[in-house]
Amino acid sequence: MNETLIAMRGITKFIYGSDGKPIRNTDVKILNGVDFDLAAGEVHVLVGENGAGKSTLMKILGGIIPPDAGELHIGGQKVDLLNARDAGKRGSPSSTRSSISAPTSTWRTTCSLAGNPGGIGSRMRPRCMNGARPCSRR
Repeated sequence: MNETLIAMRGITKFIYGSDGKPIRNTDVKILNGVDFDLAAGEVHVLVGENGAGKSTLMKILGGIIPPDAGELHIGGQKVDLLNARDAGKRGSPSSTRSSISAPTSTWRTTCSLAGNPGGIGSRMRPRCMNGARPCSRR
């Protein structure tokens, strides 16, 4: 079994009102108790309807927004990410759809964006580059 690099436990994010405060007296949440693990050498794809919370989960992982509840563990240590820079330093780089402008992106370009020196992205990049080549020939 591969080493778990990232573990998210019970991640919850509430919907916010026009006043910028979370609406906590509703049953509707963007994320409700989500658990997610990422082990060395794994590749995951998040699939879901628009508004399902895919981007929100990745923004939490990337330190862009905080969870309203739950825990994030990187390398076995519980962390509270302060911002995207803090996330990158801890090995959890972020690259959401809205932050990348690469309309003609190839698999090679996408893999090269994963390189954060010493972080999880840099450990995954060689696997990404090697794994993507056979698929690109199809």
